[in-house]
Amino acid sequence: MDVFLTGGSGSAGGVIIRRLVADGNTVHALARSASAAKAVAAAGARPVRGDLTDALRTGADAPAWLNTLDDVDAVVHAAAYMEFWGPTNCSSSATCCPPAPCTRPR
Repeated sequence: MDVFLTGGSGSAGGVIIRRLVADGNTVHALARSASAAKAVAAAGARPVRGDLTDALRTGADAPAWLNTLDDVDAVVHAAAYMEFWGPTNCSSSATCCPPAPCTRPR
C-alpha cells in the first residue's frame, strides 16, 4: 500500500514510518526542510518537500506536494503544531498557561 504521512520527521512519525515500511508499505512523508527530508529518508520514507500550511492554496497556486495524494491509498496525519508554552519548571497551570478567552455572549 502507498501511504502519505504528515509529521514523519517527529518522534511518532519516525516510528510510524519504520512500522509501515517493515510491513511492506511505501511511505511518502511530507517534509518542510532539508533536515526533515533527511530524517524521513533515514527512517525509510520517500520525502515529499512541502508545508502542511499550504494545503488550502488552490488552482495554479496549489502546492505541488498535493499531487502526491492522487497516488496513495491512505493518509496518516501525525503532524502537530509545537510551540513553547511557558516556563519549563512549572508547578501550577495558573503560572504556565494563559487564561482561556471568554466565549460567552456578554
